[in-house]
Amino acid sequence: MEAQSAESAQMHRVYVNTSALLEGQSPRSVALAAENVARTANDAGFFRPADKWGEFRRMIDDLSVSESSDWTLEDLDDASVILWQPIIRRTLRLHRSLEFVKRVMDETRIECERGQGSAGDVPHLKSEVKSHVEKLAKLVTDLGPGWANDRQ
Repeated sequence: MEAQSAESAQMHRVYVNTSALLEGQSPRSVALAAENVARTANDAGFFRPADKWGEFRRMIDDLSVSESSDWTLEDLDDASVILWQPIIRRTLRLHRSLEFVKRVMDETRIECERGQGSAGDVPHLKSEVKSHVEKLAKLVTDLGPGWANDRQ
């Protein structure tokens, strides 16, 4: 009986944590939002951890087909733990997927914020580009007036 009480208590914690991670959204909508952010971050080279893209995709696929837990804390007591095993397993899988996606999104957010240093400084980038263009113009001038025509 003690083992069942411990399992009930653990499931109560998982249920509360899963509900908090969903923030009132369906697993599918969480998956869609996370996928959109992650794809953009990945394309820009900011997805972190970079070597977890495949695992992230699998977790997103799991979330896309998951359903919200259709039970409440009041439904789960020591006697029902055994009867509810299939739902409990689905909830545990949903919880693992949500925790992984949250961890990846947190690491990706940190990487994006860290990258904002020079990548997000538009006036600095304009100045840098202008400097490069001026250097190129000087190089072309130094090559002589007929150089560009000879190349055509």
